[in-house]
Amino acid sequence: MARPFDIKKKRDGLQGADPMLDDWDQYDVSYSGPISVGTPNQETTVQFDTGSSDLVIPTFSIEYVDESGASGVLVTDTVAVAGLTVPQQTFAAVSSEIEGFSDPYAGIMGLGFLPNAASGSTPFFANLVQSGSLASNVFSFYMARGGVEGSELCLGCVNSGKYTGGVIFYPVVTFTDDGQPLDWDIQSTGLSLEGPPRNASGPPTAWKSEAFIATIDSGTTFIYVSKKMAKALYDQVKPIFAIRNSGANEATLTIKIPKSRAASEDWGEGSYAFPCDSVSDIGTISFGFGNEQYAIDLRDFNAGPESE
Repeated sequence: MARPFDIKKKRDGLQGADPMLDDWDQYDVSYSGPISVGTPNQETTVQFDTGSSDLVIPTFSIEYVDESGASGVLVTDTVAVAGLTVPQQTFAAVSSEIEGFSDPYAGIMGLGFLPNAASGSTPFFANLVQSGSLASNVFSFYMARGGVEGSELCLGCVNSGKYTGGVIFYPVVTFTDDGQPLDWDIQSTGLSLEGPPRNASGPPTAWKSEAFIATIDSGTTFIYVSKKMAKALYDQVKPIFAIRNSGANEATLTIKIPKSRAASEDWGEGSYAFPCDSVSDIGTISFGFGNEQYAIDLRDFNAGPESE
């Protein structure tokens, strides 16, 4: 299966949309949806995770990047998502769980590639592709914000009612000897910041990192970069000075944004802090892919107060 996700070929095939639940707790923590397992089928809830390749549901061991995980045994049975069925899907039946794995969903459906499957089993979506039954060998997510309904996983389709404009595709980076991908890794041209001047007469702030390979992971709410890159970015968030008139012949110099600093240990290594009410003055932080720049919503740049 040298090209398991050839999206150019389309046919009169199957597609299905699975509604997802947004786990909202001050910010969007995770997205999960229903699947059915077994004969007769029983419904359970999983997180759809592009950062892994195994189907794990409620003695097999998998540990994820965030140190959550599960252990159980491998079994094979019918699995269905959004009306699309794989009759002989191998998955891990969980017998014990590690912290962070079980709430609010009972399992994880990895949507990555076979070489990254800890179980050595073909992932669910890859099985759908191999069956030749899909209208198009794609899947897509729509993730609503703030606990609002409408989030969905679309298998074999892209729901045009969920977006405006066009869809841009990027090639997946391969690492194996036979040219297969491990994860949904794509080349980024870099992380950048464009902001206001750091003093009254200076030029606008402009900073850009080196290029890197980015893993597109629907299973985490965080963005991870190297320590060096994170420090270089936050070093740009320095005092901004602005001239404000305070009289007919007088002007005052005021600081708008104090310098960023390392956050408290409660937030974990690599976290940074700055005044929350100044987030709108930072500027535009973007990831580059191809010829496009994708700006980070500033609401996602502010995880909340460092301390109550």
